[in-house]
Parts: sequence; structure tokens; C-alpha cells
Amino acid sequence: YYAENGQLCPLPVVRKVQRQICHDPTLSHEYLPVRGLQEFNTATTALLLGKDSIAIVEKRADSIQTPGGIGALCMGAQFLKRWYTITHPKPVAIYVSSPSWSECFCH
Repeated sequence: YYAENGQLCPLPVVRKVQRQICHDPTLSHEYLPVRGLQEFNTATTALLLGKDSIAIVEKRADSIQTPGGIGALCMGAQFLKRWYTITHPKPVAIYVSSPSWSECFCH
């Protein structure tokens, strides 16, 4: 986040976690694998669909982590563009809230 003067202004919680990482040798801020943290993905899928979901049992459901909210929106739109058009050949609108960030308009 940026302050009104345009300077980077890390949130207090970010500074707190940075200090914790620096002082605890068991913690790191290395990048996650490409698909994200598997435990998080598994728990998220179960939360969204229900842990006994037939789609999960049949291994038809999966999830990935994205690089923040904008990354999630862009990946979701790209997924729909690629796969939804197979069964729906007409162009489909993707609605973005207003106001929104300019980064939301991915191509």
C-alpha cells in the first residue's frame, strides 16, 4: 500500500511478520511451488465443495493458489476464455466491478 505522498507504506502486520521471519530460523519467505501450498489448496477445495463432495472423491475437482486478487481474477477469466468457449462458442462477457483497478482488465 502507498501513503498519500506516494511512498510505500507497509502495513503494520507485514512489518510484524517480517520481524518474526527474521528471528525464527524455522520460518522462511521462499516462494511456494507453482500450484501453491498443497495443504491450503486441499482445504480450500473441501471448504468450497464440501469435504465429501463427489467431485473431490472422483478427483474431478482441484485448486491452485494465485498471486493475489488480481492474479486470481485474471487466471479465472483466462480459464473461462479457454475452456468455456468449447461448449459455448459465442463470446461471453466477464464483468468487472466499477470502480476497479486497471490491472483487472487482463487480455
